[in-house]
Amino acid sequence: MSTTSSVSGASGFSYTNNYTSTVTNPNGSLTSNSFLQMLMAELQNQDPLNTTDTSDLMNQTADLDSVTGINDLNSTFSSDMTSMNTTLTALLLMENTTQAASLIGKNVTISTTDSSGNSTGTVSGTVSSVNFVNGQPQIMVNGTAYGIASVTSINAGS
Repeated sequence: MSTTSSVSGASGFSYTNNYTSTVTNPNGSLTSNSFLQMLMAELQNQDPLNTTDTSDLMNQTADLDSVTGINDLNSTFSSDMTSMNTTLTALLLMENTTQAASLIGKNVTISTTDSSGNSTGTVSGTVSSVNFVNGQPQIMVNGTAYGIASVTSINAGS
């Protein structure tokens, strides 16, 4: 039985055949480059009197295509999710801004809380303007800024 050197970049798999020693990588990922290195090691160390069957080689090539396809899919999915999260965040901010602006001139009742989140009562007044604090719209009522989530009722202006 011949031996092979380790395959760098491959991880989390173990491969053994009649012609090479076991190739083990504990880290868990198989890249197309590490797969090619493994395939080359197998071809270089095969028994010349009992070469690799062409159907086995085709299966391994198909496996390489699968690994490459999965890696491409993962990259595309990750990129698409980041883009979707950015878009959703922008849409929610736009919606909050539109809601806050629509309250200008309206009488609102706001539920107030202390720093621990415990209810301290309500405040009523007319929304005079909308300010942005850390990118979030806040309505001004009686000279104090409140988040629009604290509004409990809305009445037509005076």
